[in-house]
Amino acid sequence: MQFECHYRTDRSFGPNASLHLAATYLERNLPEPYGSKVQTVLTEACCRNLSPARATLEANHERFEEWRRDLPFAELADGGTTLRLCYAAVYPTQEEVQRDSQVLSVKSFQSALGKVAQLVEEAPDLLSSRLDLDFAALSGDVRALQNEAPATLAQLAQLYLEIVPAAG
Repeated sequence: MQFECHYRTDRSFGPNASLHLAATYLERNLPEPYGSKVQTVLTEACCRNLSPARATLEANHERFEEWRRDLPFAELADGGTTLRLCYAAVYPTQEEVQRDSQVLSVKSFQSALGKVAQLVEEAPDLLSSRLDLDFAALSGDVRALQNEAPATLAQLAQLYLEIVPAAG
């Protein structure tokens, strides 16, 4: 199973090194299958904007903030092979997002793992259609991995060094 963890703002979308590492950590350590045609779990941390919107992007900003108020959100995409899970992030805000940053953060890494577990657990209540995905087992396995995950920057950097060359 593939995992993707991203930040979404009213004008950008993507991961940073910590979110990418969290997704790769899950991919490499979770057993498969969980009983579904879902191949990818995509989580989006939707970050609020504290600054005034650019004049040319005001409508986009308003639509995004309106959508953000209705989160969490879950849907099946790509013909049912992607489970997309969106939530309103308290932290970071749009101004604090360092989407393309290569700086590793234990807090961001651990937070991403916790959010994946929480959102997978809540997904059945958010989806309009039923899946044969074993949500409880997947969420439980993610939580177990979170408990074993690096808890210091040195451990996180070591994991990065182990995973990135193999992924590159």
